[in-house]
Amino acid sequence: MNRILRLGGVVLCMLAVGCASDYSLRDSDSHSTKQVSPRETAQLSCLKTESLEKCLESKHYALRDETPAGIKVDQWGCPLDTDGDGVPDHLDKCPGTPKGVKVDSVGCPLDSDGDGVPDYRDRCPGTPEGVAVDCYGCPLDSDGDSVFDSSDKCPGTPLGALVDKDGCWVIGDTLFDFDKYNIKPEYYGTLDQIITVFKNNPSLRAEIQGHTDNFGTQAYNQTLSHRRANAVVDYLTEGGVDKTRLYPEGYDFSRPRVSNETEEGRALNRRVEIHPVE
Repeated sequence: MNRILRLGGVVLCMLAVGCASDYSLRDSDSHSTKQVSPRETAQLSCLKTESLEKCLESKHYALRDETPAGIKVDQWGCPLDTDGDGVPDHLDKCPGTPKGVKVDSVGCPLDSDGDGVPDYRDRCPGTPEGVAVDCYGCPLDSDGDSVFDSSDKCPGTPLGALVDKDGCWVIGDTLFDFDKYNIKPEYYGTLDQIITVFKNNPSLRAEIQGHTDNFGTQAYNQTLSHRRANAVVDYLTEGGVDKTRLYPEGYDFSRPRVSNETEEGRALNRRVEIHPVE
């Protein structure tokens, strides 16, 4: 009777084993031994200190083997997990995940910003939704001006052009004084760099756009803005740029760069921009 009770207790313990049915039991009569897996050892240890109910709840042990029919298992009867990501192969939609990479419930590497590049390879985490990215998860910068396409208000800037935070080719920040179209001498170096860009890009043609602040009438500022554009064209042609590649145009105060509410803002709006054209 004691032997039957002992065997019954072991069977009850083994019913709590998650995915394997082998166990180790030394029979005093037959002296036979069956192998116990490491998982079963841990499960049996749990049962030594906790109730069966607590072990089932805290360790997610099953009372019976629930491995689907036809699924390949290891020597302990557990479904294979070839890449070791914690998701069995038959449920893993992304096999071959590198060791240590966090995955979701179907075994795929996490992609927190949803840009299609998993977090472990994403060099630019937190990309806004809908922004196109490269293979490293960074937003595209098609013209190479260091301003991402999603934020670039002036796409197609030639290589070497100095752009502002919006990706626009702006000549300096305070190119002209109020009501003037004479280029300040401190910007000659900037204009010389622009000449170099034109020489390095023989097919480059551009509209040279003059702008003003909002003081005065539109008609007056239209003339002033055109004179500013022409002043830049003259400097560039004197530096060797063919005038047929340059198209001066005045836009008065109709395209402010920033608000005209402050003197600082008005100074920034007295400018010339260069926009490549086909």
